[in-house]
Amino acid sequence: MKTHFKFFPVLTLLVMGLIFTGCLEEYDGFLYVEPESILVPTDGGEYTIKVNSNTNWHIHTYFNDWYYYGLNWIATPQETGYGSANFSIVVKKNDSGFVRTVIVGFFGELGHTHENDRQLITLTQEGVCAVTPTQVTLTKAAQISSGTNTLAVACKDPVASWMLTSREPWLKLSLYSDGRESATTISGTGNQTIYLVVTENTVGSSRIATVTVNGTATIVAMVRQQS
Repeated sequence: MKTHFKFFPVLTLLVMGLIFTGCLEEYDGFLYVEPESILVPTDGGEYTIKVNSNTNWHIHTYFNDWYYYGLNWIATPQETGYGSANFSIVVKKNDSGFVRTVIVGFFGELGHTHENDRQLITLTQEGVCAVTPTQVTLTKAAQISSGTNTLAVACKDPVASWMLTSREPWLKLSLYSDGRESATTISGTGNQTIYLVVTENTVGSSRIATVTVNGTATIVAMVRQQS
């Protein structure tokens, strides 16, 4: 009896380990969607995405890999599904005048850890002007950005007028490299370089400000300041 008792815990652990390993190896979920990118005209429209999957899935929509939610210019009739299906996205008319982009992420049951169980689609809607880059990271110090940490407005129409607005008081915008005349809302015409004027970040954590255009809620850039 004593001999059997000594080996029983070991055998139990071995069996449990095999069962656990088997569960991991048995997962064969997959999820593929097409197309991988969609170019939408200014007037918007409805678009169908084909989902090929054998598992439960859900979606997230966000501006970039900083996972900003609240984009109000697209609508999805459903946010979850199972297996293969046609998924519909409705894109509203672009009244902002600027190119805008949204990422639609499809995630299966293990989509956050298994590459075969997730896929991202980039949806871009046309506009007269565009802002690049769409995301900038700055250090915690008070500063006026320069070089690659500036924003660039590029317009197809050289006389197109526009207005940019920072949604946070700690980020101001300027048309001048020395930061003069900085404000949370600035106006310009055609192609311009936008300098970012920020205060020191003393809140103890990183913070994010969004930049919108022409008095709309359309986000064209995000600025993150480190802690």
